[in-house]
Amino acid sequence: VYALCDLSASMRFKGKQKKIALAAEIVASIAYSVQEAGDAFGFIGFNQAISEDWIIKPTIKQTDVDQLIERLANFQPTSSGINGLFDINQHMNKKRGLIFIISDFHFSLKTLNAVLPMLANHHVVPVVLWDENEYENLPNFGFSTFIDPETGAQRTLFFRKALRDRFRKMFFERKKQLSEVFAQYEMPPCFIDKGYNPKVFSEYFHQFSVA
Repeated sequence: VYALCDLSASMRFKGKQKKIALAAEIVASIAYSVQEAGDAFGFIGFNQAISEDWIIKPTIKQTDVDQLIERLANFQPTSSGINGLFDINQHMNKKRGLIFIISDFHFSLKTLNAVLPMLANHHVVPVVLWDENEYENLPNFGFSTFIDPETGAQRTLFFRKALRDRFRKMFFERKKQLSEVFAQYEMPPCFIDKGYNPKVFSEYFHQFSVA
């Protein structure tokens, strides 16, 4: 089991909590569940490139995971771009595995369509990290900082109701687009936008067991 985690600049967004801290919480939940089952857990962090500092080869050592979680929770993403995803296969086992991709997926659909076929040998769970403050809790009138879902750039704008409604529509359309892309590769996404509850993955996998 691997967790592939987005370390790009858009993951520094803070709404109800920092996205990167939420990612660390999710990685911890996955890792500890995997290790309790007696399986090995691996981790790869990516942004514009992949650094050896953010690679953990499959392990059952809890100390390695504990250190990773602490570093990840306190990490300050600054690098833009996610081209490191194209090198993921160089750092993973060839045999089929369970892969969680943890990201806000604020990058181009063209890039996503280029990356997903490279992971077709695995069972892939896209974990989409959004925050209601990115699109749902924007002001009717006033300044607010947001993440542009098309570019991943953080910007501050003066909002009026029409602009707020346009942003909400843009995010809902983005959700539809992502779902359609993942469906092409039989990789149903798990959207998390109201904080993390460990039950979310139980419910995610349960929907397929009863289908």
